[in-house]
Amino acid sequence: MPVSNKAQRIEVLDALRGFALLGLFLCHMTGYFGLYWQNPEPSWVHRFVITVFNSKSYALFALLFGVSFNLLMQGKADKGIDYRNVYRWRLVILYVLGYFHGCLYYGDVLSPLALCGFILLATYHLSTKALASISLALLLLIPVWIQMGIYAFFSIDITKPYYLQCQIPAAQVYMSGGLLEVLSKNALWGQVGKWAYLIELGRIWKILGLFFLGVILGRIKFFEMATQHLRLMWILALCWGLAIPLTNTVQSLILQNATHPTVINFINHTFSAYQATNVLFLQVALFVIIYQQPWIKKLLDLLAPCGRMSLSFYVLQSIIGVSIYYYFGFNLYPSITPEGALALALALWVAQVMLAQAWLREHDHGPLERGWRTLSSLCVRQGRYAT
Repeated sequence: MPVSNKAQRIEVLDALRGFALLGLFLCHMTGYFGLYWQNPEPSWVHRFVITVFNSKSYALFALLFGVSFNLLMQGKADKGIDYRNVYRWRLVILYVLGYFHGCLYYGDVLSPLALCGFILLATYHLSTKALASISLALLLLIPVWIQMGIYAFFSIDITKPYYLQCQIPAAQVYMSGGLLEVLSKNALWGQVGKWAYLIELGRIWKILGLFFLGVILGRIKFFEMATQHLRLMWILALCWGLAIPLTNTVQSLILQNATHPTVINFINHTFSAYQATNVLFLQVALFVIIYQQPWIKKLLDLLAPCGRMSLSFYVLQSIIGVSIYYYFGFNLYPSITPEGALALALALWVAQVMLAQAWLREHDHGPLERGWRTLSSLCVRQGRYAT
C-alpha cells in the first residue's frame, strides 16, 4: 500500500531524528563521555566519528527541533488552538529536565535547546523572509565575528578559553570521584563550563540559526516536497558537496595572511563550524534521497522508533555512558580501546532499537515524552485555576 505524503514526511523526520540520536551516542561513547580529551589519542575510530557525526548530530537535532516546532504550532493553529502557553511550559519543563540531566553529564543539550526555544517562540510570528535573514546571519556566525572583533579591540587572549578552566577540573572528579561528587561538581561548574563552551565556540548561535531554518523548512513543507522532487534533492546534495572543498579553499586563503595565534585559532574553529554545517546539509539531502529506495528505507526505518523516543533515549544514554566510563561506575575509561568503545556503542544501540520497538508496540510515546506532555498540560490547567 502506498504511503501518503504526510505520513511519509513524518517517517522521514523520525528516521532522521533516530540518525541524529545514533550519531550523538557514537560521539559520546567513543569520546568516553567527555574523558577522551584528558588524554587524546587519535585513532581511525575517532577520525571516522568526528568526520561523520561530531558537530553534525547535535546540529541535526536543532534543525529538527525547529521543524517539529512549526508542525506542532501550525497543526494547533489549524484547529483554532493557541498553543503558545502550553509550549512555554513545555520549554520550562525541558529546561529543568536538562539541568538535572546536566548534573549527571555536563554535555547536556536539553537546557540550551529549551532556552533557544523561548527565542523561537517569541519570533515565530515573523515572516519567512525575516526568519531566513536571521538564520543566515546566525549560521554565518556573524555574532562570533563581532565577538572576535571585541576580543581583538580589548586585546583579550582567547587561546585559553574559559570553558576549559571549568571542564578540566571537573574531569578529574569524573575519573576519581563518587556519584555525589560528580553531581555536586556539575550542578554549578559543569553548567558554567557548558554555557561557556557554547558561547565561546559560537555553538549557541548555530543552534538558533538551525532552529529558524527548521521553522522555514516546515513552513515551505520541505520534507514533503523533497519526497516528490528528487532531482532537486540531488542538486542540493551536489551544491553542498561542492561547498566542502570551496570552504577549505577559502579557509586556506585567509590563513595565508594570518600570523597571530589567536587569529589562526579563531579562523580554524569558525571554518570548522562552517564545514560541519555543509556536511550536515549534505547528509540531510542524501538521507532523503536514499530513503526513497524501498530496501534502504526498511533499514533506515529501524532508526525511527528511537527517533520517536529521542528524549527518553537521550537521557538513558547518558545514564548508561557515565556508569560505564566514570569512576563511580564500571570505570572502563582507563582500560577500554577506541575499537572496544565503538563495538560497545553499536551493541548498546541495537539493544536500544529493540527496546524502542517493544515499547512502541504497547505505547504511543516514550516515558519521558509522555511525562513531558502530561506535565505541561497540568501546569497550564493549574495556572488557569489560580487565576
